Amino acid sequence: MREDIPIREVTEVGLALVPEMEPKLGTLWAAHLVNLKDAPLKNVLINVEGREVSDNTRRTAVMRYLVSEIAPLSAHQLEVILPEVMGITNQFWISFSQNGYLYDKKIVVPHNAHANLPLVGLPVLHCQGLWFE
Repeated sequence: MREDIPIREVTEVGLALVPEMEPKLGTLWAAHLVNLKDAPLKNVLINVEGREVSDNTRRTAVMRYLVSEIAPLSAHQLEVILPEVMGITNQFWISFSQNGYLYDKKIVVPHNAHANLPLVGLPVLHCQGLWFE
């Protein structure tokens, strides 16, 4: 049965983390789901969870977001990530429908990515930040 279901690769969808300075809290990271496709993403469901990979002692609550549509060549802000949460691995499960097919994609933001990866120019948002596909 499973072998009868085609698994299509998700392309042109990514996660952008944009740094935002907050005087009292330090650098916060705004998470944006970016649609680089020429068609909208419909019925977008995003599950976000942070956890310590090595021993699983630190975890965040599972957050779920539902977005009815993300327009072509646009972004939708999901959440703001606190500095202490950037210290653990964050996992984004993204599901959406397009052309009558359901797509799934997992994007993992490794722990301390903000300290270990360089900022790059972000598509659609036209600013500097971290990019994950």
